[in-house]
Amino acid sequence: MIAGVAAAVAAGLLLIAPGDDARTIQFASSWTKYVVAGNKPARGVPATVTPGTPATLVWRHEVAGNFELTFGAVAPGTLVRVAFSESAEYLGVDGTSDWSRTYLTDDHAPATGETWVDLPGCQSAGVCADGYRAFRFARVYVEHGSARIVKASVAQPAGVGKLQGWFLSSDDELNRIWYASAYTAQLMQLPNDAAILAPGCSVPGGPLLELIVDGAKRDR
Repeated sequence: MIAGVAAAVAAGLLLIAPGDDARTIQFASSWTKYVVAGNKPARGVPATVTPGTPATLVWRHEVAGNFELTFGAVAPGTLVRVAFSESAEYLGVDGTSDWSRTYLTDDHAPATGETWVDLPGCQSAGVCADGYRAFRFARVYVEHGSARIVKASVAQPAGVGKLQGWFLSSDDELNRIWYASAYTAQLMQLPNDAAILAPGCSVPGGPLLELIVDGAKRDR
């Protein structure tokens, strides 16, 4: 028994906490390399967007949440449209998202230096957004004017990336499949909050109720 524990400690699998009531086992970081995480695109920013030159932002994996863009210089009167997709094949077909609840693109009239958080609703007549999206690719267009994008990210639900358990086997592929599945399940859990779901959208049960949606599981 002692030899087995010593071998596990040497392998970096577990550590036994000291103390009179030494019942707590803490697992070292040997499994954390499999955890899917990250809310910033792998490529696509910084970029200057003009009517003939959209910016394509690519994440390493599926993300879900509220898109965020930080702008540098923005020409007066610029209107930004963003199309989202879970696959490159359908990104920006006819300038639209691969799926939308209400609006084909999420639109915004930005200001220089602004950080825009893509929330559901309308900034002005005809300049509207769905807000919460599940995607891996985003294409940023402008119809007129120009905008410099200096940063991009996704404001994900609070529970994403906060695992309540762990899994580790001797099979590397199985480990990756398990953590990808756990991550996908997290992306499907939303709070009962109209600011995230959609204006006027709520479910009986109060703000502590957790909702399960289907959007982020389609790429699995």
